[in-house]
This record gives sequence, structure tokens and C-alpha cells, in this order.
Amino acid sequence: MLIEKVENLYRGIAKKRNLQPTNVFRASSAGYCVKRQAYALAGEVGEELTPRRVAVFRHGDIIHSCLAADYKEALGDMYLGPDELGDNAVEIEGVSVSFHPDGAFQHGTNIGIQEVKSMSDYAFERAKKGEID
Repeated sequence: MLIEKVENLYRGIAKKRNLQPTNVFRASSAGYCVKRQAYALAGEVGEELTPRRVAVFRHGDIIHSCLAADYKEALGDMYLGPDELGDNAVEIEGVSVSFHPDGAFQHGTNIGIQEVKSMSDYAFERAKKGEID
């Protein structure tokens, strides 16, 4: 019963997520599935995520939140969070690409931008071998 309830919760999350508009011209969209990007660009609604995939993404969101809190704690006053940074945009070949960094910090004359991304172990191993960027 518990597993069914959680899966139903995740199905509801997937349904809501699938109906949200997607900006394909946003920097954070670059890592999305190509199929999802194509559907969004064409204005089509794609297939809903499975409960297992929703669980994986939710775990990623938890890790993302923990890392952001750790950076803020470690950097103290040097750290600027997403609320202080706001939305930004850059024009690339006539296309405006919006972005919102996860965080930033300044140390002397050096500026660092924090952007937390994750990948599967399989993709990470391929990246270490230089098979993907």
C-alpha cells in the first residue's frame, strides 16, 4: 500500500511537471533530453515521467539543495545565493538565452559562479574517459 501511494504521488508530480511550460532557450535546459527539447520547441506535450524517474529527479533536487546550503555555509559572506543574483540573459547568434546561477562568490579579484549539475555513474565514467564533455 505504501509503495502504491508514493507511486501515485509521483504520477501526480509527473502530470503537473509535464504541463509546465518549458523555455528551451534557457541555459539550464541545455542538459535536458533532446526529445523533451524538441517537443517543447514544437509546443507538444511529451510522455509523462515514470514514478521511478520522478524519484530520481527528486533525489537530485535534495542533493542540489544540500550542496547549495554547504556552499553558503563554507563561503559565508563571500557567497551570493540565487535570490541575490536574479535572472540574467545573454544573446548568442541572435537568440536570447536566459540563465539564473545557483550561486556566486568573490574572493579578491576572482569571481566564481556556482552551477550544480549531476549525472549518472555511467555518464560520469564516460566523461572521465573523455568520451563526453
